[in-house]
Amino acid sequence: MKDTITVPVDDTDTPDDDEDITPPEDDVTPPDDNANELITMSLVDADKNELVSGYGNINSSTELNLETLSLNKINFIANIDESLKDQLKLVEFKATGLNRKERGAPYTWFGDNGKGNYYSKDLKLGSYSLTVNVVSKSDEILASRDFTITISNNVSEDPVDDTPVDTGDNEGPVDDTTIDTGDNDDPTAERVI
Repeated sequence: MKDTITVPVDDTDTPDDDEDITPPEDDVTPPDDNANELITMSLVDADKNELVSGYGNINSSTELNLETLSLNKINFIANIDESLKDQLKLVEFKATGLNRKERGAPYTWFGDNGKGNYYSKDLKLGSYSLTVNVVSKSDEILASRDFTITISNNVSEDPVDDTPVDTGDNEGPVDDTTIDTGDNDDPTAERVI
């Protein structure tokens, strides 16, 4: 269904009449929901350095029971639609205390070494609100999507233990330090972490 725009018609015969005009398809701004389809997330088992089956296309929210999934170390990859990749400068992950900027694929929330090894973070059990922004070469946000990720670790009715998940690899807060990742595709590539 096309959007309809009502505009006054500049016609001397009927100066007070309004006319419905349907704009050409090119002029219709897509609704925000379409922008959301440009970014999805995938869950990574950072112990095995592989995608977790059934979690390759997280759209807006998910609950991860680490015990049921047999996961200790996790990471997330932002899947960016091909239509944005030519304009892409970086992918920004924004969550309280867990901000990160990635300049090279795979676009991971907690980082990787550029050679297939994924890092992880100590996440307390609970819910995380995450915004993923795709930033253009001219520093404009091309697409943005909000995610809610809930981490649990219980299979019974017991209260959730808020002890951090021991991921071991990374300690301390994520900062915006630039490092050389040794990316095979571009030896001069830098990644902001």
